[in-house]
Amino acid sequence: MRDKDFNILSDFNKKEIGGTFSQKLLSNAQNEKDYVPALRSNHAALYRTLLYAFKPKKILEAGTLFGYSSILAAEILGDIHANDFRIDTVEIDPANAETALNNIRDSGFSKNIRVIEGDACEVFSCLEGPYDLVFLDCSKSSYNTMLVDVKRLLRPGGLLLADDVIYHGKLEGEESLIPHKHRTIVNSLTEFLTRVSEDENFAAFIDSMDDGMLVAVKK
Repeated sequence: MRDKDFNILSDFNKKEIGGTFSQKLLSNAQNEKDYVPALRSNHAALYRTLLYAFKPKKILEAGTLFGYSSILAAEILGDIHANDFRIDTVEIDPANAETALNNIRDSGFSKNIRVIEGDACEVFSCLEGPYDLVFLDCSKSSYNTMLVDVKRLLRPGGLLLADDVIYHGKLEGEESLIPHKHRTIVNSLTEFLTRVSEDENFAAFIDSMDDGMLVAVKK
């Protein structure tokens, strides 16, 4: 492959999400820290594309962090639906929730995005659907626990996205080589993915870029 082709491919997804308020937030966060556990550019571009394709009006998210993915989604849904959409996002850390609320206010989407402070497993069990899209980007060990409620909350034809399901490549390696401290998470993610793949009510695949993203449609 020529160097020019490589540059086009490596920069393509970053250009797709560049120049937005959400991207400026992410850039500022990355300037402050060496590692920011937010949606990476490849999957942000994938998320953006899926939002334009599915055009959801009601999204449920687990893992707000500082509000990046919620605001990214709101920018797109605002383009599609004007002001007629809602995003419920759940964050367990009070400091993150406060930061997200401030960023959401500054983005102009306070009327569309609701931040719910609490454990996503507990919050999901109390919510009523249906939602058009559920996006999981919280504690990876929670995905399996949440699946029953995710399925209940999603409408038929709704989209489930779960980020980082390959978990730093550990789901692709031999179990004996996985550090002991990560095995509980790896086993939980493995069971989560197995349950989705064996569930006749889901059509799903895993995008293997970065740490992997599960994309599943409820039939």
